[in-house]
Amino acid sequence: MKNFKNLAAIFALFFFAAAGADAQQTMPPAKSSTSAPKTETKALTVVVLPKADEIIDKFVAATGGEAAYKKANSYHVKGTMEIPAAGVKGTYESFQKAPNKLAVFINIPGFGQMTEIFDGNKAWATDPIQGTREKTAEELVQTKLDSDFYRFARLKELFPKRETKGIEKIEGSDAYAVVMTAGDVSQTYYFDQKTNLLVRVDQVAVTPQGKTPVQTFLSDYRKFEGVLMPYTMRVDAASGGFTIKTDEIKSNVTIDDAKFAKPTK
Repeated sequence: MKNFKNLAAIFALFFFAAAGADAQQTMPPAKSSTSAPKTETKALTVVVLPKADEIIDKFVAATGGEAAYKKANSYHVKGTMEIPAAGVKGTYESFQKAPNKLAVFINIPGFGQMTEIFDGNKAWATDPIQGTREKTAEELVQTKLDSDFYRFARLKELFPKRETKGIEKIEGSDAYAVVMTAGDVSQTYYFDQKTNLLVRVDQVAVTPQGKTPVQTFLSDYRKFEGVLMPYTMRVDAASGGFTIKTDEIKSNVTIDDAKFAKPTK
């Protein structure tokens, strides 16, 4: 029997899948010297950071443009979910329907099925250990943001406050760090400088086990019907992590609203 002790806690992080100056100045450190002071002036190194909206606009354009996103009104996705620390692997299936309905089903052999449902207003999570529970307060707010069907094309609408924080190394490449804020929810998005693609999202996830920092890495971008999509998502947190890999995507399929109903036993 595999160890499923922290499986429910890890799965609770699924959705978390995702202020700074506009210019940053870096000055070389002063050097001590016993010799007479020199009158030469050294130039300062100035790194001018682009506006957050410019970075977001480039990301939307790089992934296909808003018009390409709007061509779809539903997605049916199949893939795999792996939790290396627990040594388990299962199947992943999700249903998304515009404007903001989402249903996720993960089956782990020997453990059972886990679900995440958002019907546009209410959200529920189910697993074999905790049963079914309804999400409320901050957790519900996060789920609403992450369930928006056109989320990546509507970042400026979903997050009223957006600021470029700086530049950081993400998986060996420089990326712009953009802090996104919507009410009490704050997330940091990292966009690769060369490709303009979103490569990581940092946020504090609200789960039944409490609040925990989560990093979501997005990679293996592939074009699907005019839109570049990340086919691999890796979630890292102190309580554990998991990787979801997409095998198949279908768009504009008919999805019964019963898929987004409150889970039953």
